[in-house]
Amino acid sequence: MHPHVSVGIVTWHPDALLERCVAAVRAQDYPSLDLHVFDNASSDEARARIAELTAPAECTWSPVNLGFSAGHNALIRRAHGAYYLCLNPDAVLAPGYVTALVSALEATPEAGSATGRLLRLDDERVLDSTGIVMTRDQRHLDRGGDEP
Repeated sequence: MHPHVSVGIVTWHPDALLERCVAAVRAQDYPSLDLHVFDNASSDEARARIAELTAPAECTWSPVNLGFSAGHNALIRRAHGAYYLCLNPDAVLAPGYVTALVSALEATPEAGSATGRLLRLDDERVLDSTGIVMTRDQRHLDRGGDEP
């Protein structure tokens, strides 16, 4: 039995990167996942494009821009999965990403979250982040940013 994964993408006037993101989600080999989209008050034309790219995903159309966090919080409340994968529309998942993440989480029940290595879009040899580090003064920094 595979725990279900709900994949959420929050958009606002998306560009061509959303198409790559959705294609990478759909190409995952994980057998139990669904896609949800929250749009932050894009134009009618942009919403039509989002609906076309993401069908048959569940789309939520906000009349105002609530931002990234509020958009994902709304999706989390509707999610059906045992796990929720929070994506930016410019993220492109590597093949097997969801399977690897779920395997790691299932093997480590004390873990509260997991992520993979995020590579730069303009140079995939450079890390964008491997997660967030909190400092003593409550600043949050990308771990591994700009490293090869």
